[in-house]
Amino acid sequence: MTGRQLFRRRFVEEWKFQWKVLRSVFDWSIILYAVVPAFIVAPLVYMEMWQDIHIYWSEEIPLSILIGIILMLSIIGNFRTFLLEADMLFLMQRKQVLYQLKLSGFLYSICQIILSTAVIFIVILPILLFMYDFVVMDILFLFIVVNACRFSMLTLKKVITRVITRWMIFPVVFMVTYMLILHVNGVLLAAASVVVIGGVCYFHVTRFVRTNRYFLQELVIEQTERVRYIKFILMFSQEVEQAPVKQRKLPMLFPNSKHMFQKRNKENGLLEFLLKAFLRHKGYMVSLSQIVGLTIFGVIVLPVWLKWMLCICFVFFLNTWTKSIYLKLIESPFFVVVPYGGEEVTYAVWPRFRRWIVGPSIVFVAGVSLVLSVKAFF
Repeated sequence: MTGRQLFRRRFVEEWKFQWKVLRSVFDWSIILYAVVPAFIVAPLVYMEMWQDIHIYWSEEIPLSILIGIILMLSIIGNFRTFLLEADMLFLMQRKQVLYQLKLSGFLYSICQIILSTAVIFIVILPILLFMYDFVVMDILFLFIVVNACRFSMLTLKKVITRVITRWMIFPVVFMVTYMLILHVNGVLLAAASVVVIGGVCYFHVTRFVRTNRYFLQELVIEQTERVRYIKFILMFSQEVEQAPVKQRKLPMLFPNSKHMFQKRNKENGLLEFLLKAFLRHKGYMVSLSQIVGLTIFGVIVLPVWLKWMLCICFVFFLNTWTKSIYLKLIESPFFVVVPYGGEEVTYAVWPRFRRWIVGPSIVFVAGVSLVLSVKAFF
């Protein structure tokens, strides 16, 4: 079997696997009442965007925000190789087959990146044409630049394994690309982007495809891509228990674990324990940041009256979400071994826990809404 035949077999097997994952969620009732109507409504909405884009996009939204959203999507995805763990035993000795497999995976990744970027541009095409007066060549230049950014970001994502280093380099690449798009001539930037894309492809073909140096890292990427839909489903599933979070030996917040409250009693002790458990939990903090971030984005792009509607919904949603986290923490097996005092203490601690977690987020979102509302009127 050649490497290309092996790629085709694994490509088909993966899509069958992903289809089974999706079928486990989208049963006939969801397909009938949600998926099918969505496929019917989406073309109608898109046609309406071409007829009157002002219904869906405000002319007060600057182009820089749209560019920022597009670039943030650039980090989604990976360069694929379609390797399996068993290849370490067999294919490592057959370099030609391994080379063809990885090269086919790389070409597939290029097509996937370009097509997904094209889909994004097709969706925002009415916005670019009617709201920001782009011409065809401007859109083509922007398309090339965004693809160059995606190629660069995904290559860095593959090369850099340390999370801290990624957090330091990715914002720099993002901001440099962002500023170049906004301030550099489109023709020059598109020409430079073509060179970047060519350089990245050459780097992949000569370094990644021909070498086994990154074999283990490529296996991790393949495993991540294979379970991407499963992770997505679990993230929104309330019934399924999430995977345990790896705890640091020394937490970043409250590393010395000093008392938060001078007065020592059952309520303060339980509240301190719950707050530290919440603030040290990476998943809770990421979810809270995502909720606040999405709300802030909605507050920025929506009209004034919708900003405050969104704020009210945000308060109710955040309160419900915080209550579910609070109950989950209270029902922790730890409290079976170390009783905290019963329902009376729980009832007294909940308002204070909510005030600590919900309060700052509401003040922040309401403050941004107030500033933007005042700015809109003056």
